Amino acid sequence: MARDERVQGVNALMVTLPWLEAETHETAAIMGEDFWKYGIAENLPEIEALTKYIHEQGLADRRVKVEELFHPSVFDISKV
Repeated sequence: MARDERVQGVNALMVTLPWLEAETHETAAIMGEDFWKYGIAENLPEIEALTKYIHEQGLADRRVKVEELFHPSVFDISKV
């Protein structure tokens, strides 16, 4: 069963959050069905944007490469 199917199943909710079903549908409409992406490849645009902003805002003296941020073994991990 997919992660979003577990969250959207309303017969017995896995979490007790008000408006969970409506918020889940709204989030999926904005961010796509896979709004909890796992893996570096799946999140590469976001990671690269983060490194760009960190450098632009002076929090790092250079733009750090994605390969410098994670252990090499993590690059092979994706969805579980």
